[in-house]
Amino acid sequence: MQVKEFNNDLYVETQINIWLKENKDKKIIDIKYSADQHSSNGLIIYEEDIKSGK
Repeated sequence: MQVKEFNNDLYVETQINIWLKENKDKKIIDIKYSADQHSSNGLIIYEEDIKSGK
């Protein structure tokens, strides 16, 4: 018997890390993360880089 386990906490944390790597030009204000036994959630609060016009 084989089992492959996916943990919501790891998945959301991975998504946040990927987004941060792909959006280095953003000014991060805050990162919120919460998890319980049923789900996990992440929120990134950021501003666009005014100098680059993005």
